[in-house]
Amino acid sequence: MASLLHTYARPTKSYTHGIGMKAIQKIPKGTIVAPHIDVNGVWRNINYLQKYENIENGPIDMMQDYICRGKFTDYLEGNFVFVPNEPLTSFPIQMLINHSSNPNLKINHLRELEAIRDIQTGEELTEDYLCVCGINFLAQRIK
Repeated sequence: MASLLHTYARPTKSYTHGIGMKAIQKIPKGTIVAPHIDVNGVWRNINYLQKYENIENGPIDMMQDYICRGKFTDYLEGNFVFVPNEPLTSFPIQMLINHSSNPNLKINHLRELEAIRDIQTGEELTEDYLCVCGINFLAQRIK
């Protein structure tokens, strides 16, 4: 029963962009909506992957859509993508949260997804990509 009390969202058609996450119950401010996730892997140059590893555009495009480079990589030269150690076979909540300049979630100091205000049932969950991913990622994604 406790697991249902702490299940806060489900995938849905987004009001703003493709697929997103919708609150399935009221979420009070300060609630941890999702824990920190560890996806182990390395950052690789896209040109190298395509030329020497024969990686097609599909997996590269998917990783660029779902894994941001983070603020620390805004200054990397070249075109990099995150390559996970294991194939992605499921998508945690964190990968389906859309951008908003007026978000209802943030990544806290423990890298958990935390509600920054009360969220109503049916409301789309959003975060500010600028805070999470840096300006270069935001510029690439919002055109």
